Amino acid sequence: MFTQAERDRRLRNADKILKEQGLDFAVLVGNGSVGPGAYGNYRYFVENRVYYHMQALILIQGREPIVCCGSVTHLDALTSRGFQHVRMCGDQIIEHVISVLREQELQVGRAGFCPDMMPAGWFDALTSAFPEVLFVDLTQALLSLRFDRSEEETAVLRVCADIADEGYRSLLRTVRPGCLEQELTADLDYTLKKSGAEETFTLLTSGDPRSGEMDTLHFAGASRRAVSNGECVAMEITPRYEGYWTQLVRTVCVGDAGEKVRRLHRICTSVIEQAADMLRPGVRAGDVARYIFRQTQAAGCCPALPCGHICGVDLNEMRLEPDCDLILRSGMTVALHPTITEEDGRPVFYWGETYLVTQAGGECLSHIGHDLQIVPIGKGCDTK
Repeated sequence: MFTQAERDRRLRNADKILKEQGLDFAVLVGNGSVGPGAYGNYRYFVENRVYYHMQALILIQGREPIVCCGSVTHLDALTSRGFQHVRMCGDQIIEHVISVLREQELQVGRAGFCPDMMPAGWFDALTSAFPEVLFVDLTQALLSLRFDRSEEETAVLRVCADIADEGYRSLLRTVRPGCLEQELTADLDYTLKKSGAEETFTLLTSGDPRSGEMDTLHFAGASRRAVSNGECVAMEITPRYEGYWTQLVRTVCVGDAGEKVRRLHRICTSVIEQAADMLRPGVRAGDVARYIFRQTQAAGCCPALPCGHICGVDLNEMRLEPDCDLILRSGMTVALHPTITEEDGRPVFYWGETYLVTQAGGECLSHIGHDLQIVPIGKGCDTK
């Protein structure tokens, strides 16, 4: 867990935002989903994993925060994190939120919320109960706050990257001709959780990139497709540790997949290495994405969006795309993983890892190395 000083720092900064924007209170919703941007706001301030249904954090300007949760398990977790005002509500979360706001005499004024996370039914209930409250989108302000990372957050992200490395090592020992995609996914998830991940978001696919038969990385659950000799296995290894995500993207050859794959590996790793050097405070994220596009095209390949994403409390806090105006800050973590495609848009090669933004450029948080692993037939493969 984070220290109480770290949690207090976050809540003080949230109160500062409320004052700056003239907001009397804010209602932040938490659930257990993986998503972009606003999904992580509740977890960031409360530091409690929502594993069932939803919870709500009520930030009140100049007062102690109030949390509405649904079980004794969450009640114990929240009190252990220093929250003095916790309401156990069962499944009636929004009803208790309304009750709390009335008790606090907050029926008039301005309130912050995140539209992407607020269920429509909850928003209707709030606006009906408090017609004299103007609800204001607080998403970007809170996301900007989260981009100022502390040393405690960086330490957690380093551990998370180590967990991803361990998952990759395990897969290299497991993969072989004849194994099923779902076996590989199960092995990855087992290893990641055994190594300390609280949850995983594993994507895995296999096929022959030489013939354009490499499928898109889009199955969160893997199929019963068997891997054949001469094919590749591509994967996104994505653990979450203490609320924070990192990502390791790799392609493994089962037997020799040929010069085409080796060439794409050289191109992809070279582009990533050059782009990583741009990950410095003050650089515009969109400029990094455009550089990846230009270099990939100059090498005779077709890049596909996204080129990567900012990761942290959310797996995708912001996509790395050419029109992204986000200015990088020291301590931010960026997953660089350009997808190289054929001219018809079919994906053929995947590679990437998570970098820490520093004054000297991106620091790779993975220690697994950048070599293309070719699994000898009949054996697994190991890496240090």
